[in-house]
Amino acid sequence: MPSTTKVEVFSAAFTTNRSRFRLLEESAERQGLRVNFFGADRAFSEWEPSNSTFLTKVILGKLIEVLRESEAEYVVLTDSFDTLCCRWNPEEVIAEIDAAGGLLISAEANCFPEGPWHEKYDSVFPESPWRYGNLGQTCGLRRRLIKFFEDGLERLNLDSTHIQEAFHRMWMEGYPAELDYECRIFQSMFLDVSKNITWDGKKVRNPITGSEPMFLHFNGRAPGIEEWAFRLKGN
Repeated sequence: MPSTTKVEVFSAAFTTNRSRFRLLEESAERQGLRVNFFGADRAFSEWEPSNSTFLTKVILGKLIEVLRESEAEYVVLTDSFDTLCCRWNPEEVIAEIDAAGGLLISAEANCFPEGPWHEKYDSVFPESPWRYGNLGQTCGLRRRLIKFFEDGLERLNLDSTHIQEAFHRMWMEGYPAELDYECRIFQSMFLDVSKNITWDGKKVRNPITGSEPMFLHFNGRAPGIEEWAFRLKGN
């Protein structure tokens, strides 16, 4: 059985308002998980020029730095302001990463931004509504994640204006990464199809894929994070 010390969870939280990631922090603590928040107490507004590509490069640079400093073999990365932890099993995380070849990206039911990659996603994962890559949550071998985000930075400098676009282009060209299209670890809560996600008082379940995800991601400003946080408290 792999040692649980092999896995660390990191989350970018560039804000001076720590309450913005309170829901993730509290939900993770209830699962016995400590999330390593980096960037806390520093707001995006401190940087100029304040455009999304510039800020993405700042965040990716800091993320790569944090990953290099970590001693973990496996790493989970998650957004901080719009996510919850509903279950935690590090051995299962390791097994899923290994089965994916060392790099596993979350998937959502919406393709953003749109582009020629949309049709390829549809052809590769037609059976799952959650088939479009989303970098809001990823996991993998630490060394693979470092290389992945270094490559993403290069792609941003080449032909992409958004890190999501950079990943879509990389994936379409055959970059070695798998998608968590069965939502075994990451569950996007965006779009109406995610209203099928259930809670039985003990576990969150995706009845379409049969999985029991560990993290809920309310990306795209999807509603419901406060209600789900209340449920996960046992209410």
